[in-house]
Amino acid sequence: MKNKRIGQKLLITFSVILVLYGFTLWASMDDMRKNGVNFTDFYEQGYSVVSVARQMDNNLESAGKNFGYAIMTPDAEMTSQYLAAADAELKSAEEALAQLEQSFTGDAGLIQECKTYLSKEKSARQELITLINNSEDTEAARMYYMQTYEPYLLQLSQSAQAIDQEAVTVTEAIYAKAQRLVYTTMVFMYSFGAIAVVIMISIATYITRAIRKPLQEIEKAAKDMAQGNFDIHIEYESLDELGSLANSMQTLCAYTRDIIRDMGMILEEISHGNFTVESERREAYIGEFSPLLASTDLIVEGLTHTMTEINNSADEVSAGAHQMADGSQALSQGSTEQASSIQQLSANINDVALQIQQNAEHAANAKVHSEKSVQNVLESNRQMQTMISAMNNISEKSQEIGKIIKTIDDIAFQTNILALNAAVEAARAGAAGKGFAVVADEVRNLAQKSAEAAASTSKLIEESIQAVEEGTQIADQTAKAMIAVVDGTNQVTQIIEEISMASNAQAEAVSQITEGVDQISSVVQTNSATAEEYAATSEELSGQVQLLKNQVSKFRLKNISSTSLSWEEN
Repeated sequence: MKNKRIGQKLLITFSVILVLYGFTLWASMDDMRKNGVNFTDFYEQGYSVVSVARQMDNNLESAGKNFGYAIMTPDAEMTSQYLAAADAELKSAEEALAQLEQSFTGDAGLIQECKTYLSKEKSARQELITLINNSEDTEAARMYYMQTYEPYLLQLSQSAQAIDQEAVTVTEAIYAKAQRLVYTTMVFMYSFGAIAVVIMISIATYITRAIRKPLQEIEKAAKDMAQGNFDIHIEYESLDELGSLANSMQTLCAYTRDIIRDMGMILEEISHGNFTVESERREAYIGEFSPLLASTDLIVEGLTHTMTEINNSADEVSAGAHQMADGSQALSQGSTEQASSIQQLSANINDVALQIQQNAEHAANAKVHSEKSVQNVLESNRQMQTMISAMNNISEKSQEIGKIIKTIDDIAFQTNILALNAAVEAARAGAAGKGFAVVADEVRNLAQKSAEAAASTSKLIEESIQAVEEGTQIADQTAKAMIAVVDGTNQVTQIIEEISMASNAQAEAVSQITEGVDQISSVVQTNSATAEEYAATSEELSGQVQLLKNQVSKFRLKNISSTSLSWEEN
């Protein structure tokens, strides 16, 4: 199978597996068919015969019992029922015997014996029924049953039992045969299955090794190629796909190795300055490798053309270098003068920026002080409002005191009236009322003094209320003036804030201008230094151009025309 293709190998393997599986399936189906026949024989020739024979025996036993009950019972109706039941059981026994005659495969003499006993039983049954129906002679019926009829039933039952035993023997033989077939089938299936598994494992192992070994060699060759090693040798030889793949890979390695070595030779010659080199293995550049050789030829032609152009341009570069040196000297001098002017301008702008920054800081400080003043004025206004509220409370309390003084004045007036009344009553009393008159005079004096004091207090309270009202008006005017001051201070603060923002914007703008001037100064200084460098570089370039011409003259160039170059077009 070595030279067969992989598809054929797999086809053979699966064909063998299918054959083994088909044979196993056929053998299993045949054994199942045989077991089916055995089970059919077991049922028809064994189980059903045993069941019918035993049913026949049960029917005969039930018939005998019913006849005995019919003999013993004195009730005519019950006697008729027992006789009917016995007759039904005997009919069932006859039907069972008919079934046994058709399905029993044992000794036919047993069936014939049952039929003979059944014929005798029928003739004796009629005599027994006649005796039972004659109720006057019960003893004769009983004696006939025991001496004549019952022996026939026993013989018939023994025949049925003999058929039962014969059927059991046949059934056991069929069962043993089926068991042997099952055992044989299992042994065959296990044995053939084990053999089939061994064969399939052997074939699978063989095919796996036949595929894995060349694949391992090809994989190793591919890894060597990936690492740049093209000196490979694959030992596997076959006419299948893997053999073809191995041959193709070895051919590919050979072509690649020849092309790499040829390209290495060409590049080595080019590195030594030899542009007249030619390929030694042009026949190896086939297929996708042919553009590689064409591109190499174009590179050689292009480099030759480039070297020629470099040699021609070297003279022009040398002349241009001298001109560039002169221009660089003039540019360096002008850049130096510009740098000096820009430095002076930068210093002036820095001074202006510093002054603007100071103005912005002063504006910010003024804003802070203005905000503090606003806070102080607001606090004073708040305290003034508190004072006005207190004065309003004083005015209200003074008015309440005035009411109290008026009450005291009324009390003094009433007391004075009472004192006058007391004096009148004392005068009426005569000598007995002198002491009371003295007390009345004192009370009147106190009432007058209270009235005078109340009048004085009322006058003072009125003057205090007037003074409080004047103070309240002054405080209101002062609060309004403070509010006006707060508004003015807020406006001043807003103006200062706008001045501060404008100063910051001016400072930022001047800072940007300063930064721009510094950048210009830096660029001018860089230009000046660059111009000086260009002057020195131009001198150096002139010397390098001469050295370049000397180096180009060492290359061996092909004699090609500029019109034949396709490299420039590509």
